[in-house]
Amino acid sequence: RSSDLELRGPCAALTFDDGDVSMQEHVLPLLRKHRLPATFFINSAYLDGCGSYWFPILNWLLLNPDAWRGNGLPREFESHALKLRQTSDPMFYGEWRTRIEQLAPLVPNLSARLVSSDWLDSLDGDQFAIGAHGHEHERFSMMPKEWQLNDLTNNVKFLSKFRAYRPIFAVPFGRGQDW
Repeated sequence: RSSDLELRGPCAALTFDDGDVSMQEHVLPLLRKHRLPATFFINSAYLDGCGSYWFPILNWLLLNPDAWRGNGLPREFESHALKLRQTSDPMFYGEWRTRIEQLAPLVPNLSARLVSSDWLDSLDGDQFAIGAHGHEHERFSMMPKEWQLNDLTNNVKFLSKFRAYRPIFAVPFGRGQDW
């Protein structure tokens, strides 16, 4: 049992963020095979086919430019979209993340790219834990304090029903300026 473990010497924590289906298809079998524990930090808003946030949509669009060129997007779409990770302007962030998220229908099988509630329910809570990663995967520093509180509250409320849930949080995008 994980509660009986005592850490000795150098240690590492294996964590995986967002809920990408690759965790289910590739990571979990490998971790089980090697009996390695890990924590999966999950965004709850996108589970069970409920959409996606801007980052995976943008990645797909950049890999498939013919899918969006000619859809009435401004010429500066690509350069503006790429600034979303670096901007400190909440208005710019809000406008361009919304524009990208509106292009979600262009991405084939988008809802199948994320794990499901059933998968989270299958995690045992000993070898594998679930942590909060925000209900939505947004740059918290770009969002009002009230939004931050509501988002994290919704995330914890949803995830706490799973036996593998632990009260830990990983900041979406994982950089200091994003919190």
